[in-house]
Amino acid sequence: MTTSTDPGNRELEWMAPAAPHQPFVLSAHGERLGWLLFEDEDGRRAQGELDGRRWTFERAGLTHPHVIIRAEDVVGEFSSHVVSFATGTRYRWSHTSFWGDTWCFHREGDKTSVCVTQQSGPIQSGGKVSLSCGGGPQPETPILVLLAWYLRVLDYGKLLTEANARLPVF
Repeated sequence: MTTSTDPGNRELEWMAPAAPHQPFVLSAHGERLGWLLFEDEDGRRAQGELDGRRWTFERAGLTHPHVIIRAEDVVGEFSSHVVSFATGTRYRWSHTSFWGDTWCFHREGDKTSVCVTQQSGPIQSGGKVSLSCGGGPQPETPILVLLAWYLRVLDYGKLLTEANARLPVF
């Protein structure tokens, strides 16, 4: 079965919500593949879907988020720049360069698996997702694609809060 996160499908793009209370939409070549909907203004809870599967992301903490990832049960946790899955697989979340706008998940022993680049301008302008050959066939890849954008939006929200602004209501 071909999925949106197979290595051959590298041109994924996040688009901002068209209106309040609507999700960010993930697409490739104009085709809608998935979504991420923030259920509250502060990003404490979001739901996402990709490749026909759904996950919930629940955040605790402000400056260093701890995120629980659930399907029906807990499937993973993100803390201290590492996401650990119930299977024992771990990925590190890191910035590719000090001034750059790209963040990636790296699986131990692999090159970059999932990267998200925020387009120039505010987060509302969207972002790009790239998958390495090592990232596509991994069972965690759909979750990493959603989690990466969730973390970028949270980070943007933190920056807005620091500037006494608010993230738009989704």
